[in-house]
Amino acid sequence: MKNYRTIALAVLLVLAAVLRLWDFAAPWTDDHRGWGGSFYGNIARNYLKFGYAETKAAPVCSVNPPDSSHFLYYLNHPPMTGWLVSLSFRVLGYHTWAARLVAVLCSMGSLAFFFVMARKFWGTDAALIALAVAAAIPIAAFYGSYVDVQGPIPMFFIMLTLYLYLRFNEAGTWGRFLLVLAAFFLAVLCDWPAYLLVPILAIHHFFSRGGTEPAQKRKWRILLLPLLACAMVAGFVLYCNWVRYGQASFNLDSMLANFRLRSFSGAVEGSERSYTLGDWFARIYDHLFLMYTLPVLLLAGLGLALYVFGITSGRLRNGAGFLAVLFVFGVSYILLFPQGAYVHDYWGYYAYPAVAIFATIPFQIMRRTAASWRSAPQYASYAAYLALIGVLCALATAGTLKLEALRGTNRYASNYNLAAITHSVSEDAFIVAEERLDHPINMRIPFYLNNYVEFAAICPANVQVANDLKRQVIFLMDSYIPPGSPKANLHLAILEHCGIFMDTVVRGAAVQKLWPRIKDITAPPAAVHAEYKNDCIEIRWTHPAPNTIKYYKIYWRANAQIFYLAADDFYAALDAKSVSITGNEAKICVKLREPIWIIVTAVDTNNNESGFDRAVQVGP
Repeated sequence: MKNYRTIALAVLLVLAAVLRLWDFAAPWTDDHRGWGGSFYGNIARNYLKFGYAETKAAPVCSVNPPDSSHFLYYLNHPPMTGWLVSLSFRVLGYHTWAARLVAVLCSMGSLAFFFVMARKFWGTDAALIALAVAAAIPIAAFYGSYVDVQGPIPMFFIMLTLYLYLRFNEAGTWGRFLLVLAAFFLAVLCDWPAYLLVPILAIHHFFSRGGTEPAQKRKWRILLLPLLACAMVAGFVLYCNWVRYGQASFNLDSMLANFRLRSFSGAVEGSERSYTLGDWFARIYDHLFLMYTLPVLLLAGLGLALYVFGITSGRLRNGAGFLAVLFVFGVSYILLFPQGAYVHDYWGYYAYPAVAIFATIPFQIMRRTAASWRSAPQYASYAAYLALIGVLCALATAGTLKLEALRGTNRYASNYNLAAITHSVSEDAFIVAEERLDHPINMRIPFYLNNYVEFAAICPANVQVANDLKRQVIFLMDSYIPPGSPKANLHLAILEHCGIFMDTVVRGAAVQKLWPRIKDITAPPAAVHAEYKNDCIEIRWTHPAPNTIKYYKIYWRANAQIFYLAADDFYAALDAKSVSITGNEAKICVKLREPIWIIVTAVDTNNNESGFDRAVQVGP
């Protein structure tokens, strides 16, 4: 490259790094990034505490488990993210920036591979323009330090796979293809998006004209890629069942349940409502507008139209197939998993390379047009100027949209007084929190408190657990509970009998005095009996004063947990097919692999929820 191009490349990489290091050492905020960083930071700490052998190299999301009997595994995703963060912690120590460093390095590495591949097909000038967009585009910069199974960490290995695939496509040697398989192996260890490469690359390779060996000799090798993908899926299923149940099997219940949720469910997480098709398109539009900015979307839309015209007219050939690979890969993840894309804006992260390339196509057309009546140096200055305008438009739009506000309101030190908690409570504190606060709040506390018992929902069952533990208790409470509800009454009892009220946080150690009050609010159900048969839990009970009861609630806890969750909770139902409570009976259809504990509480006509006398064990 000429000197000015080398300088431009260095400047763009520095710009990309600055945008990704903007809040490098800041505490975790209460958005997706704060949850992901603290969640996988806790998983990484468990790797360091217990070792990879005792954890079975699987993500243990339990907070400060005393031993392996209290491990709660998170097996919805492959384990690479936790492994990488644990290696960073081992070298650099347990810090927020040490976790973010993994994501930032992966993000910068992805940009490097992106630039090299763009330069190969469209030249250095176009590659620099595309890099400028990719460096500054909000979704890539905002989530460039995102510690999660989605985003920059899997994207790095995906871009590595694409880069090695292009080298293999040029010269289909066994050595280059083995490198493709190795990179793909690492990519699928990160997360599921990598599997989308399999059909896309197979189709591209089959129709590609590249390569120095005879077509029939080199093209059959690509079939090893789907074979490896199938082997990886099978191996992951066996691995998950071995981790969960101690024996490898091809039980797909959990995986299929998650697939159905992300692909076919219209559920709005954290709410009882569902979204419509119109809601979905409106939400995706909002995600695109906020995270890709209007100038970039307009340029990319024009570029897409020019691309389609060039393909249909036969004028666009160089790099057309590879751009299709990037585009189909980025869009397919959103279309195949619409529920996930509706809930998580970062599921659109994988489209940014294609969008950046499409946004440069108008400049490439201008270059060819200008070359007929202007010299190359004049055009280079003109193209660089237009690229600068595009980047400034993207940054200005991000500013007017208050992208920094999307990073979270830094509630770490304000609304929920987490800073005060982490500096004033004992390390063996017991955390009891509202369900609706679990992701942003509960997963951030364990990152700053090194030794405390797992958090739990605020309910009579967990108040008794707190009482039995006889340890300091912190209640994280939702201040917007409607008056007169069972939760509101429970909150009032806690505020009257326990500790200090700090905004929405109650801190104290008087739970031993609180529990009798909670227990005596109303009479609990008696003679609770539960049995497990035909993949269903059947529960029956009586009540000494049935005429005073409005409805009953069921709570459960697993063998490795010390807290209770509502059986009809979205995540708590153990992938249950159905949960029904009628009269003095309940039925939870679910296939159990280990015993669980069941309790029944009653809500009376005054909206008071009872405690309980005992838990009932049920299971295979």
